[in-house]
Amino acid sequence: MTIIKYRINEDSKKNKIDYRKVKKAVRHFKSGSTTYTYKIKKGHVTPILLKQVASGKMFLHKFDCTKSSSSGNGMSTSSNHSEYYVCRDDKDVVTTFNASEIFTENSFRKKSQTVLKDCPVLVQKRKEKTWEMIDIPKIIKYYNNECV
Repeated sequence: MTIIKYRINEDSKKNKIDYRKVKKAVRHFKSGSTTYTYKIKKGHVTPILLKQVASGKMFLHKFDCTKSSSSGNGMSTSSNHSEYYVCRDDKDVVTTFNASEIFTENSFRKKSQTVLKDCPVLVQKRKEKTWEMIDIPKIIKYYNNECV
């Protein structure tokens, strides 16, 4: 069971709550706010904390990663990438929409045809390569605005 620990302020006692009792957490900044939600990846049982990128009929969530690797000569490299997950109607289980280094552009195109099959115009745009994997937020925004 995953527990969220939080404090109301720096001096307060830590509170604990089961993640299933929390729909979302909103972090406020001067420039705006960011919403985070716990979701379960399809085929897994442990929830992960994801950043909500888009909402509507199709919700888009994002997990930012940094991948580091070292070579035998003492050199190391790191790269940042984002994994995107989608779900309809804000369900608890999300489907991987892309996962860096797992999905190539061709496999992403096939995956998007399955996920977005109820929007033929968008499927056609993906087949024509109008939008690529880097355009995932635009694709979901288009879906939510034009295909529902």
